[in-house]
Amino acid sequence: MIFNDRCQPKYDTSDTAFVERMLVLPFRSKFLKTEQEVKDSKLEYKYLADPFISDKFHVWQPYILEWLLEGHMKYLQNRFQNIPDSCKDWREEVSAVVDNLEEWLEDNVEEAEDAVLELKDIKAWMPQSMKLRFKDKKHLVDVLRKTLKNYVSDTGKGKDRMMDVFRGYQLKLQSCFR
Repeated sequence: MIFNDRCQPKYDTSDTAFVERMLVLPFRSKFLKTEQEVKDSKLEYKYLADPFISDKFHVWQPYILEWLLEGHMKYLQNRFQNIPDSCKDWREEVSAVVDNLEEWLEDNVEEAEDAVLELKDIKAWMPQSMKLRFKDKKHLVDVLRKTLKNYVSDTGKGKDRMMDVFRGYQLKLQSCFR
């Protein structure tokens, strides 16, 4: 379970068994300091913050524990099959943050003056979970072009021969074999 989106843990999103078991709970409520902030806010779930809320915890403790146990029993009975769509959506958002393409490119691609890096090679080395973030080839190319320059779509030889390349780049592992 991930509770804090300000300190995002890094994890391997290609481990689909882990990602499918991960439960992300969206905390949509915002607690604002003044009534004016609440009034002016366009947020859907907004509340006035109680600066003395901790004084009430001792009264709520047994009820919170009872509520947690009741909820846990319901999830065990359903074998975690009734997870709300909002939790699934937030899991996708959290995973997208972890699957940072720019970071992956920095770790795996380097500039090399006479090199040519084909799109198919990038896709071959890219984690499956990251590939799934792109709806089609054009979407992937558009995102890659924000980081990598010198994109060329080459029709090459033959009617079915189409190469998408980035000139001046290579996979870092290729430099090990030179």
